[in-house]
Amino acid sequence: MSNELARRVSDTVGLAVSAASGRLPRPVVQAVDGAAHRGLVAAARTQAAAYVTHVAVNQVVSLSREEALLVATVPADDPIQREQVAARLRVMVDNFTVVAAAEIARLGH
Repeated sequence: MSNELARRVSDTVGLAVSAASGRLPRPVVQAVDGAAHRGLVAAARTQAAAYVTHVAVNQVVSLSREEALLVATVPADDPIQREQVAARLRVMVDNFTVVAAAEIARLGH
C-alpha cells in the first residue's frame, strides 16, 4: 500500500515540483516538499489505522460467533454450566475487544 501511495505522490507532486524547481525560490520548493512529506505520512497512518480496525472488527465478529457456537455445545439441561461457559467466553471476547481498541487508539497518537 505504501509503495502505491508513494508512487502516486511522486508522480503528481514530485514531478511538478522538480520541473518547476528551477523557476521557484528554494523556500517554496522546500515548503512544497515538506507538505508532500506530511501528507504522505498522514495518509500512511490513516491506511494503517483503517487496516488494523478492519482486522479487529473481523476478529471480534469471528470470536463472537465462535463464542455462540461453543455455548450451544453445552447441554441445555444444565443452565448453570451453560451460563458459566458463556460468561467465561464473553470475558475472553470482551478482553480481546479492549486490546484491539487500545491498539487502534495507539495508532492515533
